[in-house]
Amino acid sequence: MASSVFAAADSARRPSCAVLGVVVGGAQALALVAHHGRYALAPGLHAAAGLVMMSWIFIEISLLLVWSPLHGLYFATGLVQVVSAVLALGAWPRPFLAREPRDPR
Repeated sequence: MASSVFAAADSARRPSCAVLGVVVGGAQALALVAHHGRYALAPGLHAAAGLVMMSWIFIEISLLLVWSPLHGLYFATGLVQVVSAVLALGAWPRPFLAREPRDPR
């Protein structure tokens, strides 16, 4: 009885693991190949891969209604990847605390 329950759970888990590997792993691999090839598209692909990772974790938590510390770790990793990529794309203002001049009207 118990082995049939585990077999059913294992067969149900295989497609989701394949989708996880293709979607999240594929996005990360594509960003890594672009980074290694020094393509100008690499920071954008890193940002997209981080967003894919964060979206996957958010959807997984909302569907399963279960949270573990690994979910937080993977979400934080995706967030760091997105922030780093966006900063590499030039989103950091220079100088950081500079103010825009007021419009004299």
